[in-house]
Amino acid sequence: MNLITNHKKHNLTILIGLILTISALSIWICSIIELKSNEIMLATQNIPLEEVWRYEGALQWWKNFYTTTIIPATTILTLAGIATILSSQLLNRFKQKNTLNQFENKIKEACQITPE
Repeated sequence: MNLITNHKKHNLTILIGLILTISALSIWICSIIELKSNEIMLATQNIPLEEVWRYEGALQWWKNFYTTTIIPATTILTLAGIATILSSQLLNRFKQKNTLNQFENKIKEACQITPE
């Protein structure tokens, strides 16, 4: 029963890591799409001057928001997702190694073998 619980925890941590990484990538892609759409609208020749000012303001705001918020947030989310995935796998490896070492010690004690 303990093995099933550990396997579920391992799958849950991998799922959380994937969700963090995918959400970071989706935020990054959406912000790039918004930046590009504002640039495309500014390149349009048939818009009134007020619309040009509005799109320039929006583009400047998105550029500022992208550099100050989006890039750090997506970097942190991506690193947290990768760390979550890797930490789960590393913890399983350490637990397996520790369990095997304990098993080896128990066998030595049971057989009363002294290490040379």
